[in-house]
Amino acid sequence: MGAEVIRVERTGGEADRKLGSFAPNGESIVYGITLARNKKDVTLNTQSKKGGEILKELLKRVDIVVENYGVEGKK
Repeated sequence: MGAEVIRVERTGGEADRKLGSFAPNGESIVYGITLARNKKDVTLNTQSKKGGEILKELLKRVDIVVENYGVEGKK
């Protein structure tokens, strides 16, 4: 609908990049065709000082933020 979508992923990428079926180059077809369609991607270590600074600068330029972090390690 005309929105510019930027997906911020953790270093190494998110788990959905490993969803099968796979193209001959090893990339996930499910991810590439359905989940990442028309999106820009960036990976950031938001726990590092530099990654946090980059994220803060990015947040100054957006209209909407959707956060979808898991609760890994919590029981």
